[in-house]
Amino acid sequence: MILHLPKNDPAPDLMEASPDGKYVFVALRGAIPVSVAHSGQGSCPGVGVIEVKENGASGHLV
Repeated sequence: MILHLPKNDPAPDLMEASPDGKYVFVALRGAIPVSVAHSGQGSCPGVGVIEVKENGASGHLV
């Protein structure tokens, strides 16, 4: 079953920080995730890069 999700609604899956801690790399789930069957879905599969700010207190998708 495919749900109609809003465009650009990322759903994070696996993530790992860069060695310097300035970025976090995130695998994003698509509308039909293939890694594990559960309710975690998103509308834009791929890889996201999050820039870490304020010593890890915040960040934003770059």
